[in-house]
Amino acid sequence: MEILKADEKCIEVQKLGFAATRPGVKVNDFAPRNNPAVNKREDGVLYRNDVCYSDKYPNSHVDIWYENEDKMVKRPTIIYIHGGGFILGDKVAGDPLAVSTGRDVGFCAEVAKRGCNVIGVNYALAPEFRFPVQIEQVDLMLDYLTRHQEDLGLDMDRVFLGGGSAGAILSEIYGAVLCNPAYAKQLGIYPSIRREQIKGLLLDEAALNKSHFEENMNAMLGCWMGVDNLSEREEADILNAARWIEESYIPSFINASNQEPFFKDSADELAAVLEKIGTDYEYFYRGQDAGILEHGYMQQFKSNGIAKECFEHMMAFIERQLGK
Repeated sequence: MEILKADEKCIEVQKLGFAATRPGVKVNDFAPRNNPAVNKREDGVLYRNDVCYSDKYPNSHVDIWYENEDKMVKRPTIIYIHGGGFILGDKVAGDPLAVSTGRDVGFCAEVAKRGCNVIGVNYALAPEFRFPVQIEQVDLMLDYLTRHQEDLGLDMDRVFLGGGSAGAILSEIYGAVLCNPAYAKQLGIYPSIRREQIKGLLLDEAALNKSHFEENMNAMLGCWMGVDNLSEREEADILNAARWIEESYIPSFINASNQEPFFKDSADELAAVLEKIGTDYEYFYRGQDAGILEHGYMQQFKSNGIAKECFEHMMAFIERQLGK
């Protein structure tokens, strides 16, 4: 593998990040992070950890959160993919680059308690594994869960695909793959599931519009894409899924924080495209007059009023798409 300038910076951040949050754990590993088990939490939520969805790439494991022990009940499936700039993060520990480090567990459990089954997803990290491997892993994960839904107690005909930061990027891109065969061909990824299975996308701060990318964003996404200069037209066009949305797209809940401009840039662009083509969406954004809302703020839904409002809007969006 050729080592890029972007890689050098990201590898150093990766080493420090894993040493601080996951000491002794390999960045990419085919073994599960924890021994697979099923446990009932004190709040009644049933938690099944480290289900392997593929043996093609490392870090191919999911955790499943059920509202309770009754897995015969048909519940919508909420898939939440962690962030971390494609170089860090974990389905349990969350996104160490976000303001709410380590809160993915509380988020998944809360959504489960609202009457959903929740899937937390791990995937291979850059620079060892670059774009579009992680998009392929999303497809492998969805294919596995669909084929094994009866054994796992899942309803894979009512799926909401989403995540935070890098996880939101993967979800938005996969949505475009489902909706545009030309984009799927460009990436070499042909969906294993039906588009109709995905009832909505939950895009918690995807950054795909490079207009205001600063040094760190250019390094992380360049590391993922395998280029030092993300401003190169071809690479930027492939990455920006909104530009590949044509006649239709999947209903989307879009959220952006108010500190770094590139999260709002991407949210603005996607919302404008969906408005133009008539696809249902909700765009949640509060300006700086509402206070400082840092990247990943929605995970603070138990302590921050705006984060709580955003979380409740997301849950209401899910209910609307289900026709409740």
